Amino acid sequence: MLWDSELNATIASVIAGLAITIAVTWLYTADPDPGGRRPIKHHVGLSLAYLGFIALLIQFLPADVAPSLTSSLALLICSGVAALAMHVGSYQWRQRASLKAQLDGDIHKALVTDVITPPALTLDAEILVNATVSDYREHILAAEKAAESFALIQYRIAPHFLGEGAIQRIAEGRYGEGHPDAIGYRTGQLERRNNFLQKLSAGVPCREIYSRSQLLAYVEQRGRPASGTNLSPQEVVDSLERWIHHLLNCPTYHAGITDARIPLKYHLLGGDVVVLHEPVRVDDHYRVNSLFIYSSAVVNRFAKDFELIWAGIAPEWRSSQDLAAWIRSDLIPLARKRVTTLGH
Repeated sequence: MLWDSELNATIASVIAGLAITIAVTWLYTADPDPGGRRPIKHHVGLSLAYLGFIALLIQFLPADVAPSLTSSLALLICSGVAALAMHVGSYQWRQRASLKAQLDGDIHKALVTDVITPPALTLDAEILVNATVSDYREHILAAEKAAESFALIQYRIAPHFLGEGAIQRIAEGRYGEGHPDAIGYRTGQLERRNNFLQKLSAGVPCREIYSRSQLLAYVEQRGRPASGTNLSPQEVVDSLERWIHHLLNCPTYHAGITDARIPLKYHLLGGDVVVLHEPVRVDDHYRVNSLFIYSSAVVNRFAKDFELIWAGIAPEWRSSQDLAAWIRSDLIPLARKRVTTLGH
């Protein structure tokens, strides 16, 4: 033994032996609970193992550098507390990382199981995620051109009823005048509008469900300022007039107004694809803005949801004549009120 003080050596040996014995026993019996969390004695056991190691180390220090009994005990206590704190802190950090990964997985699982469809119906699904404006524009044009029917949930006046001036204003509001995405947005929206109106003229069936509260807010606010849409009052009026024209002159086009809560805006394009989309601005350039889900089983599930909402709309709010009359009596005066206010 290298210590002159046999008392210090004996105490260190006893502490080391007890600490390591208790540590091994507790670590062996500290099974995690069903949630994967370790009990407190697991953390204390590891800390005692560290403490035992320090005690053994002190035991073999040369006599000329060996600490006094008081210093040895203080060192052991501080070492044990520090080891416990470091281990618990590290454990909590790992738990937070594990929780984040679990939440990410749960969010994905919730999207698939609770929002989209039961897991069995997603086996044949191809999901396309778009994180740029150009990617979305490319895929939505292709999907709409191939669609043989449309079933659309709308929160605002549909883009296919907007004039060229309104589309240009939206493009500049979202991306800035002369921005490449503004130019691409205008070109893409005009192409989408022309394609949609041609399909209506050719007799392609289309139904749209509008949220009354969202539509009224859109007309009153002259667009959606949060997404960069800020139309002039006259542009809103002109868009409503185009909507009325197609309600009254396109036999295969129908719209309904609902007061029901619509938590998810989606577009069913034919029988093979459903699109979930929200517009982004120039400062959101790399934000995920849309999901394209290619699956007849998933589309059928959304189609059932659409039919459920449609069936819940009162007949007068699904009548083209009655709806056109409501647009004239309520929405257009609301938009023109803005014109009068600005004129003063």
